[in-house]
Amino acid sequence: MMKKILVIPGSLRKASYNKMVAKTLLTLAPEDVEMQIFELNGLPLLDQDLEADLPQVVQDFIAKVRWADALIISTPEYNNMLSAPVKNACDWLTRDYSKDAVHNKWLAITGASNGGFGTVRAQNELLMMGLMMRMQVSADLRLPISRAQDIFTSEGELTDESMKERLRSLIVNLVSRL
Repeated sequence: MMKKILVIPGSLRKASYNKMVAKTLLTLAPEDVEMQIFELNGLPLLDQDLEADLPQVVQDFIAKVRWADALIISTPEYNNMLSAPVKNACDWLTRDYSKDAVHNKWLAITGASNGGFGTVRAQNELLMMGLMMRMQVSADLRLPISRAQDIFTSEGELTDESMKERLRSLIVNLVSRL
């Protein structure tokens, strides 16, 4: 049976390393895994005034999360913390009309940065957020990616074979739990 994984890059920037990670993950998916990317660009800030008539982009986001058997979020780290787009996306998924979309689903976490810590602090926050959202999380479903500028080309191609293998292993480890 085909497994479905939604990959969410947590940055809005076009040339984001986390968008590059997301696109790389799609190329590494096993044959029995369908992966899709949902970019957070255009997702409005959670605003209760919008809930009476949910914007289409919010409806599409929730529908994609419902479609998936599991999520992989590739988060940047801003000021040693989770990015606002990732936090906002999680907030949309905690509402009465959406929280069932994530309950008991597995969450894998990765993130790429220029520094030496590979978004580990933001990943810690996202791990806690996943728990609050009643998702399934595990420390071995995390992959920090340091010094991304040294392993991605300006066109977004991952050149480090060992990192490709680590990303492939992250997918396989996630799928083994579904």
